[in-house]
Amino acid sequence: ISGNEIGAIKLNKSSNFGYVSFNGIKTEGNAAVSILDNKIGNSTAANISSNFTQGLLTGINISNSASGLIASGNTIINFSLTSTSTSGNTAEIVGIDVNSPSGTVTLSNNIISNLFYSMNPNADDVVTGIRSAEFTGAIYTITANTISSLSSNYSSGFSYSYLYGMDFDLESSGNITSSNQIYGLYMDNTGYLYGINVNYAGCTFTNNMISVGYGIPTNKSIGCTGVFLQQTYNYPEYFYFNTIILGGTSSFANYTYALYGGALASGSTIINNIIINDRAVTGTNGLPDAAMWLSSLFGVTSDYNLLYVNPAVNYLIHTGSGSYTTLTAWKTTGKDVNSISSPLAFVDPQSDLHLISADCEIVSDKGTPVSGITLDIDGESRDPVNPDIGADECFLILPIELIAFSAEVIHHSSVLVSWTTASEINNDYFEVERSKDAEIFEAIGIVAGSLFSDSHKEYQFEDTNPLQGISYYRLKQVDTDASITFSPWMVVEIADEQPIIFSPNPVNDNLTVSNIFFTNDENILISLYDITGRLVLTKLMHTSDAVLNVKSLSPGLYYLSAEYGSHIYNSKLVKQ
Repeated sequence: ISGNEIGAIKLNKSSNFGYVSFNGIKTEGNAAVSILDNKIGNSTAANISSNFTQGLLTGINISNSASGLIASGNTIINFSLTSTSTSGNTAEIVGIDVNSPSGTVTLSNNIISNLFYSMNPNADDVVTGIRSAEFTGAIYTITANTISSLSSNYSSGFSYSYLYGMDFDLESSGNITSSNQIYGLYMDNTGYLYGINVNYAGCTFTNNMISVGYGIPTNKSIGCTGVFLQQTYNYPEYFYFNTIILGGTSSFANYTYALYGGALASGSTIINNIIINDRAVTGTNGLPDAAMWLSSLFGVTSDYNLLYVNPAVNYLIHTGSGSYTTLTAWKTTGKDVNSISSPLAFVDPQSDLHLISADCEIVSDKGTPVSGITLDIDGESRDPVNPDIGADECFLILPIELIAFSAEVIHHSSVLVSWTTASEINNDYFEVERSKDAEIFEAIGIVAGSLFSDSHKEYQFEDTNPLQGISYYRLKQVDTDASITFSPWMVVEIADEQPIIFSPNPVNDNLTVSNIFFTNDENILISLYDITGRLVLTKLMHTSDAVLNVKSLSPGLYYLSAEYGSHIYNSKLVKQ
C-alpha cells in the first residue's frame, strides 16, 4: 500500500453511547504487508477530526498475524479529537498502531506530528505516536521516526491522561529502537507523559533523541519520563548513545526521570548516553525525581555517560536501595566511574538535541566503543577508538578551514608568512605569532579575517625584523566571540651573520660584493693583496653599487679584505 493521500475527513458522534473507530489505513489477516510513503492528513490544522464519546482515531492500523510487516516513509499529521464524554469513557488518538504480529515488524522513517486531543470533564484519554500491543514472538525494528507535537488538553473537572511518543508491550528480545527523534509532547491535565514506554521486552536503544517536559503548565501534577523501562521478563535492555533531556518547570515533584529502569534484568547496559533532568521543580509532594532511576543494580552496567540534574531536582540517581545527589557519591557503588556531569547547551532543547559547537568539547572523545555501532543519528561515522557521548558524534565546527600555511625567508632578511582558508565562520582576525623556542610565542602582527566566507581566501604577513637563527611562526585565529584556535607552527632559519659574498670567483673583469645586511646608506672598503702581501687595489664603495673592476690585474691568486662597519671579512680570489 503506497503513495496514497488521505485527508479532509471529519466524524461527528455526539451521543454518550457507542464506540467509534477511524483508521486512515487498516490491514488485517495472515499475510505480510508493506505500507509505504503514504500521507494521512495534510498541512491544514485538524485535517482529520472527530467528535465522539469513546473510540479510536488512528492513522495506520496494522492488525496482521504475520511476519514481515513494514510501515515506512509515511506522514501522519494534523489529527484532532474532541471527546464529548461525561461518563469516564476513554478515547484515543494513535499515529501508527500495530496489533498481533507473529514475526518481524519494521517501522522506519515515519513522521507523526500534530495529534491533538481535547476532552470534556470525566473523559480519560490516550495520545500515542507509535504503539504496539503485546504479542509473544514479534521482533521490532523501529528506526529514524520523528514524533512531535502530540498534545492533550481538557476544559475542567477530573479526567486522567496518558501521552506517549512510543508505547510498546513486547514479549521478546532482540528488538531495536534506533535514531528516533521525539519532542514537543504536551498535556495540561493530571496524568503521565512518556517519550518512550516499554513493557516486558528486551530492546537495544541507540542514537535516539528525546526531549520531554517543556511547555507543560507548572501547576499540573504530571509525571514526566524520557524513557520508561518496565518489567523485562529477564530480557536485558541495552542503552547506547542516546540523548535524553527532561525540561520545563513544575510546582509538583511527581516521578520525573530522564531514564527510568524498573526491574532491569541482569546484563542490562547503559553506556555513552546523555541523560539530563533539567526540570525545575519549585514545589514538592514527597515524590522523588532524578536523572536516572534504577530499581535494581544487580548485574546492571552503567558507565561513560553524562549525567546531570537541575539543582532543584532531588537526586542525580535514585535507586531501590538508596539515592545519590552527586556523581561522586554515585561512583562509590562502582557504577559510572568513567562518567561525567555537566550542563549542556543544545541547538534547541525543545526540538533539536544536537549540541552547539561550543559544548561539543564536553562530550567529545569521552565515550567508549560499542561493537556494531559505527554511525550516529545523522549517519556520520563514530570515532572507532574514542567516540562521543550522546546520539550525535559531535564534530567540532572550526571557525576556519586552513588549507595552506607556510613561513619562508625572502630577500635574505625577511620572513613571509602566508596562509589560505577554504571557509570562515565568525572569523574576526589573525594574530601572527613568533617564538625562538616553540614554547613562548609573541604577537608580531594582526591581519583582519573575512568574518564569513565559503571561498578560498589568501593572506600574507611579512616579518621585516626576524630573529637570527631558528625561529617558529604560528597563527592565532580569534573568533568574534573571542574564542581562539591555533595553527601548527612552521620553522625558519636565518644565519646570525652571513659572510660577504664575492662573485664570480674565479673572475675575469667585474667582481660583485654582496651581503644580505647591506643597506643603501652605508659604505664598504675593499682591499686587494697579491701573494706577497702587496696592496694592489683599494676602493671605497657604496653598498648600493658594490662592483669592483679587476680587469687590469694579472692572472693569479689574490687576497681580499672587506671592511664593513665594525666587521672585517677576508677571502681568496682567483683572477683569470
